[in-house]
Amino acid sequence: MQPQAATKSNHPLDAPVITAPRRCPKCDYELVGLRVGDRCPECATPIRGGKITFAETTMGSAPVSYLRGLALGANAFAYGFIAMLAAGLTGIARAVWNTLGAATPGDPPWPEAIVALVGALGVALGTMRVTRQRQLEAVGDEKLSAEFLYRRRAARVMAFGWLVAAGGALALVLAPLSSKAAAALLLTSGRPLLVIGLIVGIAGLIPLASWLRHLCEWAGDTALAERFKILILWMLVAALPTSLALLLTPTIGWGPMRTASGLFAWIIAGIAWLWIFLFFHWFASLCRWAVDNRIEMLAVDARRTERIAKRIEENKARQEREQAEQAAAAVKAKRGIELQAAMHPPEIPLAHDAPYELAPDDEPGPDTGQDAGEERRKSS
Repeated sequence: MQPQAATKSNHPLDAPVITAPRRCPKCDYELVGLRVGDRCPECATPIRGGKITFAETTMGSAPVSYLRGLALGANAFAYGFIAMLAAGLTGIARAVWNTLGAATPGDPPWPEAIVALVGALGVALGTMRVTRQRQLEAVGDEKLSAEFLYRRRAARVMAFGWLVAAGGALALVLAPLSSKAAAALLLTSGRPLLVIGLIVGIAGLIPLASWLRHLCEWAGDTALAERFKILILWMLVAALPTSLALLLTPTIGWGPMRTASGLFAWIIAGIAWLWIFLFFHWFASLCRWAVDNRIEMLAVDARRTERIAKRIEENKARQEREQAEQAAAAVKAKRGIELQAAMHPPEIPLAHDAPYELAPDDEPGPDTGQDAGEERRKSS
């Protein structure tokens, strides 16, 4: 007979036990010690095995250091973005002011460009921080490093387009302060750098939004995830008034109607980009909430561990007391047995093997010296 191939057992006790830290994705119950295939004792959600994915974990299960870095990167991106937006609108307002001839001689034209450069640096560094691979205590780095790898790389590379655009804007505002040759060079290089940098930076928001959408789903905020899902539509909404404002900017000052149209277009563009900024601001708030939630969760686990350790020590002390009481009772019982044996010594056995039997009262006993004397008197 040929040996039969071993079949995989489906018995519940043969399922692997969860040993690494892992929580229920629905109620956040600690699943350590349970088996794959069981149900969560708190909410009855089935415990799945295999590779852990976004849907099977929560952001609250990530290390605090990673969550703090995520919150820092999200804040840097959000407030860097609003700094660039404010600097851009200020620059446009300055240009309109100069066109209308209301500028004061000697006003420096470059502060908003410096602010835009600092904001672009914050956006680039924030993108680098936000697009790091996820970190989980229950999953190895080799399983997480490949998650949306190309999208994260594209977002990182294209985030530097904002620095290029800020550099081009700085070159444009410094051109009037330079010599004729330097001014021509700054204008020639500043315009393409500004346009190319803006295009690359805005396009980089698409892979970044895709990554942030999955992070929002990981955190359980499906509403914010849906907003990031349609971010490209909002970008188109913001791009239309921005393009119209760029077209109408050269006509500002040619008449009240054109000036009002250009300013209105810039106001609409600013509101649209401010709405997009709110997406990233909400994500930063979500990351801060995750940090606070994780810290509170660790504190709860620490208190629970302390209570368990205290119970273990109490049980150990109780067992030691019971063992000591049992040992004392055994010693006391032994002493009682020894005392009883001393008060009632055992009978000494006879030297011969035959048992000693007493004669009945009506039968003569064995020969004694008295019987022998009687027999001598009778014979005399």
